[in-house]
Amino acid sequence: MAYMSRLAALFLVALLSGCVATAAKIPMDYAGVDAGKVVVGLGSTADAGFYEYYLAFRRLDAEVEPPPSGVFTYVQRKVFGATDKPDYKNDEELGVVLVKSLAPGRYEIHGLSVTQYDSSLGSRIAFSIPFTIQPGQTTYLGNYQGQRVARGKNVFGMTLPGFVFVVSDRFDAELALAHKKSATLPASGQNATPDVKSLRYPLLISPDMVPKRE
Repeated sequence: MAYMSRLAALFLVALLSGCVATAAKIPMDYAGVDAGKVVVGLGSTADAGFYEYYLAFRRLDAEVEPPPSGVFTYVQRKVFGATDKPDYKNDEELGVVLVKSLAPGRYEIHGLSVTQYDSSLGSRIAFSIPFTIQPGQTTYLGNYQGQRVARGKNVFGMTLPGFVFVVSDRFDAELALAHKKSATLPASGQNATPDVKSLRYPLLISPDMVPKRE
């Protein structure tokens, strides 16, 4: 089972990053004097039941093809191995606030995925959430909460699992958490939470689009 889980994870990163065998990896601990910080909240509803949550991103201004790529990851549960300690947790949700150091430049989030056991679900239709890293500044990308949804039924009448990410602006709260994790984080930051209603991508919804539960 552990081997299959690792194999599925490797396949997932290859799928989201696009030709990972030849694409350069984006350093997420960049230590240059021109480094900028990126902050993103990543988690799930308490009953989502998935194991790992991924946001894939890449450079937009790279002069190589395929462009360098990276993945923001929250490991909520593993059959074997380490998990990430939540930075926030209550009866409704849990997750982490990631703080990474990136080289200045233009980037985009372009892939979403979740895993469970040795299987994964990922985005297939192209989309783009662009963001810019400025030297010595912090860019906040919003909070992404994974949620399980039904995506139809199979030939046996069994419900097929699907997922969405609920995207919300938690700028003040998550910057405060980020400052506790990183003493070098600049005092202020740029809020780059995307307007998912304008994006009109089915796997990204705003809090007011979440279906009411019976």
